Amino acid sequence: MDKNKWMSGLFLITLGLVFLLANLGIISWSFIFNIVTLWPLLLIIVGINIMFKKNYVIRIFTWIIFIAALIGYSVFTGNYKYMHHSYDSSYTQGNAVLMDESIESAYLELKLGGTDLGIVGGTSEALVDIKANDTIYHSVETNNNNRHANINIENSSEEFFNRNRINQKINLSLNTEIPWKIHAKVGAIAGNLDFRDILIEELKIQVGAGDLDIRFGALASNTTAEINAGASNLKLYIPSSTGVKINSTSVLSSTNLKDLGWTRLGREYISPNYEETENKLYVDLKMGVGNMNVFFGE
Repeated sequence: MDKNKWMSGLFLITLGLVFLLANLGIISWSFIFNIVTLWPLLLIIVGINIMFKKNYVIRIFTWIIFIAALIGYSVFTGNYKYMHHSYDSSYTQGNAVLMDESIESAYLELKLGGTDLGIVGGTSEALVDIKANDTIYHSVETNNNNRHANINIENSSEEFFNRNRINQKINLSLNTEIPWKIHAKVGAIAGNLDFRDILIEELKIQVGAGDLDIRFGALASNTTAEINAGASNLKLYIPSSTGVKINSTSVLSSTNLKDLGWTRLGREYISPNYEETENKLYVDLKMGVGNMNVFFGE
């Protein structure tokens, strides 16, 4: 038997098994980042492979052990980090930034590591209300004669680089009277971003791995969203009163775009109501591996 072909076949079978388990929800897509946690095991395996260079059975067996350990770690310590969120009294910090009547627009920048993140519409009295169960840093600056607010929220450096663990909850309530631009860079995420009551003009979000639900509203006449996701499970909820264009570039991702019955021009999918609706949403989507589903009219 050709050993190289045998090894290649085993690798593809194993890779397919891992992706299948991720698609079925048995393990989280965070298993890619879990490799970082288990990297010392790689040194052990490489050492064993060097010692038993001519023994293919032992070499194959050690790699099977590593894959099993990776899957087991993702099942028993990974999935609970991506469970969806109920924000409750466990928050230990609250910071409400009061609204100044001169503010006409706002920009929110998020730089977060492993985070259970929620964004919802707040009240007209507060510019933003921040709740977190751990230490985060935030700053608010205004410019243009106090008409525009810049808000920055981030983890400490130690927390940011602990990207593969979702051990922090952050809940943001944004003012519903002014337009927003939101730029976010997040490591591992369990996210529920509900923009139905928020006037979102621009959304740029970069996600390493995790589960992310985004609910768009119909308050802004034009909204652009740029989503760059690694190993993720992404769901987009879009109201039927919004005309939608989605430009999708994915590597190893599955989507339901072809099942929507929309017009397709190259990589762009266009909803049938796009021309006649006043509200427009343009989504530029780039994904590595994972799932992306659009729920239109919900």
